[in-house]
Amino acid sequence: MAYKMRLLTDSHHARPTVSWFQDMIAAALGLVLSFGLISDSIYQTRYGDYSAVAPLQWAVYLGALLVAGWSAWLAWQRHRAPATADNQGNDRPRTGLSAIPTGYGPFAIAVPLIIISGLVGLVWHVVFGVEQSRDAVLSPPHLGLAVGYVLLLAGPWLSQRALRRDRVDQAGVPHRLLRDVPTALALGSMFAVFILTVPYVFPVASSLKTLAVSMIDPMGAAEATGLAASVAATIVSLAVVVVSTRHHRPVFGFFLVASVAPAFAAGSFIGGDTLLMVVAVLAVGLLEDVLVWLVWPQLRRRRDLLVLGVAWPVAVWTAAVVVIEFRYGAWLGPEAIVGLPLLNALVGALLMLFVKSEQLPPPPEADSAENPFDDVIRRAKAMTDRSED
Repeated sequence: MAYKMRLLTDSHHARPTVSWFQDMIAAALGLVLSFGLISDSIYQTRYGDYSAVAPLQWAVYLGALLVAGWSAWLAWQRHRAPATADNQGNDRPRTGLSAIPTGYGPFAIAVPLIIISGLVGLVWHVVFGVEQSRDAVLSPPHLGLAVGYVLLLAGPWLSQRALRRDRVDQAGVPHRLLRDVPTALALGSMFAVFILTVPYVFPVASSLKTLAVSMIDPMGAAEATGLAASVAATIVSLAVVVVSTRHHRPVFGFFLVASVAPAFAAGSFIGGDTLLMVVAVLAVGLLEDVLVWLVWPQLRRRRDLLVLGVAWPVAVWTAAVVVIEFRYGAWLGPEAIVGLPLLNALVGALLMLFVKSEQLPPPPEADSAENPFDDVIRRAKAMTDRSED
């Protein structure tokens, strides 16, 4: 008993880090959990049936167990390592939070939260029945499970984020182009869990078709919900880009890889248009890669951020309007066709005005900061000067 108490007591060591390969294993196991949730969503959408012991539910349980087990194994390895000096210079084994690698701390909260939420969920279903529609995300057990899954999946993302913040080169990176793969996979798995809850809050977010129907609803209530869903998507997507580029410039393709799990999560709610939704979300990820390559938001210059905040919603929602018209034959009207991209562009610009560039440390590439957007501006000015002469 005394040993168990010592094991839980923090030894006050500096938090250890993990290798790229260990982060990659955690991110890959996270895909088992996220795609287990996606498969279960497809099953429920197709058959309208829910059971806590359905075969695909066991895939979710297995994924959660694998991710939690790997995180616990990483902490156990640090505990069993040779004793090192703590903050006071005393040699002792790592225990408590000091044994948990940097970035993996949330798993200590996620595991009990998932267990408690699961047990409460079983009682909830017996007493109140299985939740449907918005009740599925508003019920405390499901909300607790969603938060627990996100915390459990966050390890590799937080781990690599801390290394980028401290400008530490991670050990074991096989190639520069693979540097950000664990971060992208972990971010995608976390976002997939979020996507799986969105249609319950904004029902029109499940497909472009339902968005189109809501936008032409003469009653106005569904139209307002559709606008709210588009604004929420703009805010969340731009926030992800800003957070992901806070301390470094991701490798091109980062957001495309991060979009894979969310794309299938979004497509899991739809019947015949699953492929369209998957391709649409992947296209948005590719667009984010292009915009990050073009404007370099990691430099946190106000002009670059405003360009990103306006360009993303204009491109995405203009494309959405075009697809809605040609795929479903839904004419939204000139006000919606022009106003939807402009409204979201305004929201994106306002969001970027709240990003305080002066409070962020400059990334390494800021020392020689010149992006393709700078070159376009310089060439335009040169052409203007020549025409004036």
